[in-house]
Amino acid sequence: MKTFISTIPALLFGTTAAFAVTSVSDMDMDNDDFASFEELSATYQGLSQEEFDRIDANSDNRISPEELYDPKAQQIVSLYEGEELPRFVIDLNGDGFSEYEEITTVFTDLTELDFREMDTNKDNRLSQFEIYDIDAQATLNKYRSMEEVATVAKGDADRDGFLSEGELMNAYPGLTAEDFQIIDDNNDNRVSFNEVYMLDAQNILSRFEG
Repeated sequence: MKTFISTIPALLFGTTAAFAVTSVSDMDMDNDDFASFEELSATYQGLSQEEFDRIDANSDNRISPEELYDPKAQQIVSLYEGEELPRFVIDLNGDGFSEYEEITTVFTDLTELDFREMDTNKDNRLSQFEIYDIDAQATLNKYRSMEEVATVAKGDADRDGFLSEGELMNAYPGLTAEDFQIIDDNNDNRVSFNEVYMLDAQNILSRFEG
């Protein structure tokens, strides 16, 4: 099936991601051999304080070279390399997080136990960071391919959790209005994640391989 995710870092889908090449010395403006939050976030724009704290393993408010090259730290900073990532959060209420009821609209068989294990800060919702965690990706892949879901999310330009006829046609050039009507199983003029993965939809979309 045709996908539009070739520029998204592979770590989003649980495969091996290339490590970041930036070193602490490249960011160290005050020459103390560490990277402060300000120094790190100047290089990895968009990095949050929470993510910085996760990298800062010894909680001394500065990042050493050893901390930066830890695999978990590399997973975090790799999110901020290259072109901006489309937000992969199944967010139907617009709060920027996935609650259990939201994420199970896509990962329909996800258990509450698995959800609680992915919810590392125990706030009953999943952040983008929690969804991208290596262990969380492995869990979600048991239920549905993260790569498939991200392909659909990439086409969801207005981030409403559905694909309109225009969005689906933009994602799959050549798709006809008749094709869309078949894929739109419940005839609500929008295509959900689950409708995309139905057999008839997959048969139609498979024509656009290449």
